[in-house]
Amino acid sequence: MLPEIHLGPFTLQTFGLMFALSFVVAGAIIHRRLGELGKPQDWAYEMAFAALIGGLILGMIDSVVTTTISGDIAIILSFVVIFLVLVFRPSGLFGQKWD
Repeated sequence: MLPEIHLGPFTLQTFGLMFALSFVVAGAIIHRRLGELGKPQDWAYEMAFAALIGGLILGMIDSVVTTTISGDIAIILSFVVIFLVLVFRPSGLFGQKWD
């Protein structure tokens, strides 16, 4: 069985659907937990979106380095990128200062 759903002329890839659904569920769980902690619940989907963007950026860097240089260097570069972001932008790439 292929991981596809055929709806007439359209073919849906189930991996993409599950990927999108996982971010919606993660946002809902974060939303509920922030409410329990007394924090603004608006942050929940912003956090899930930031994780999505960070994953896409790191995935593209990893893919380009793997295809052009080496897979071993790509793993090292991934950790270096994460480390540099945490050192120089601890509030995130698009974040603001916390009060």
